[in-house]
Amino acid sequence: MLKLIFSDLDGTLLNSVKSVDEKTVEFIKNLDGTRFIINTGRLPYNVDSLKSFVDLSNMVCGNGSYIKIDNKPLLQIYKTFDIENLSQMLSYFNERAKTEGFDGLYVVSGKTAQGCEKREGIVDGYYYFEPGFTLKNDFSKTAQLKYNTGIIIRSFINKFKEDKLLERKINARDIIEPIINRSYKENEFPGLIPDWDNTPRRSYRGLVYTGTSPEYFEKALRILKEKKSGHKTDFVFINAWNEWGEGAFLEPDEYRGYAYLDAVKRVVDDK
Repeated sequence: MLKLIFSDLDGTLLNSVKSVDEKTVEFIKNLDGTRFIINTGRLPYNVDSLKSFVDLSNMVCGNGSYIKIDNKPLLQIYKTFDIENLSQMLSYFNERAKTEGFDGLYVVSGKTAQGCEKREGIVDGYYYFEPGFTLKNDFSKTAQLKYNTGIIIRSFINKFKEDKLLERKINARDIIEPIINRSYKENEFPGLIPDWDNTPRRSYRGLVYTGTSPEYFEKALRILKEKKSGHKTDFVFINAWNEWGEGAFLEPDEYRGYAYLDAVKRVVDDK
């Protein structure tokens, strides 16, 4: 099991005179099988003085606003294929990153329902923006027929009803199963949703995924974790933290409580 110790700087690792006590330095140097990771609101160049006894190749900086891979902050861009001058833009960003002491940026582009980046050598990796990607690309013909037939029937009924029926709904398993059965390359990162209900935005013409639950989400997340196990970059992207307008959120609520966050914790802890 991977063991980690996360430490803030000010008032935690650093003492009152902004230095590290010798006993603390020795403790960190003598850690056996446990990673010591800096977790700070500061930027990386503010902690270079610690590199003599702390491995700075992995740390959480800027209040968690970015993660580093090989001394490259990870930059996620939703639709790079919409950016005509992407190469020039990223060239500039990389140079700026290097002036701040990094080795450039690790750029991750979204694989979306509308498309994905086709240009070679521009980005470093890809994440699957779900559920849109699978709905567009890996939705089975049987599920698609059932979905479309249901829309036609309920839309017709709604013409004569004041109390409208929900027109669009999909069994979550028809989306999650293709996600967890897919193979992922080293630089491809799976995407997953805890839930989906965008009727707050679209009313009865919205889309609801039925059959979702923290238990099913946990099962799927475990499978995706296993698929990425052993990869140097083993991220799984979850949509989303607080997308209330689409009903896709990990954030605690009155209905589920902390169930989705607890599921994530169990998978991360491998319990």
